[in-house]
Amino acid sequence: MGHNHYCQACGRDIEHDYACLHQVKITKIEVMIIYIMVILLPILFIPKEILLSAWIWESLLPSTALSLGVILFILTLGNMVLNRPYLALFFGCHQKKDRSPMFFHKAWVLCTRCTGIYLGIIFMIISYWFILPWWVYLIFALPLAIDGILQQKGILSSSTPRRWITGILFGFFLVFGINLMIYGMMTIASWIVGFL
Repeated sequence: MGHNHYCQACGRDIEHDYACLHQVKITKIEVMIIYIMVILLPILFIPKEILLSAWIWESLLPSTALSLGVILFILTLGNMVLNRPYLALFFGCHQKKDRSPMFFHKAWVLCTRCTGIYLGIIFMIISYWFILPWWVYLIFALPLAIDGILQQKGILSSSTPRRWITGILFGFFLVFGINLMIYGMMTIASWIVGFL
């Protein structure tokens, strides 16, 4: 009988669980492709009417959410089909097996908190027409930051439900943050074009 081999860093069964970043090395080219997708793909989803008009950050939010959904779909396929830990790289996930949700008796690719962030992004796609004031998205980032700091300092141990909730809320913030980055890049580009 063969032995099960487990990753020393995350506890995943090397032969049967999804690949982890500790066992499968991602090349620099793969990393560059993922980051270029995150920066450029949202711009491709912006409707021409918005590009040709005076746009505000709210008008870009639906296309940002949709493009992040496409990116997550591509990265999830990379995980499932190629057994490459692209999702863990994208989220910066520790992938500890004891903190990962189980699907079909197998530890999911991401920990509970990162899976919550994943779901938060998906919820933003579904509810794109319901845009909140910018400051609400900033508030959504606070629970994850507070929970993470309290857990790291040993003041309070985090729980699975808290990881789910803080992750989902942070997923909303992440879409908003990437949206702001794209809005900033487009604003700077329009200033540069205006000066030429």
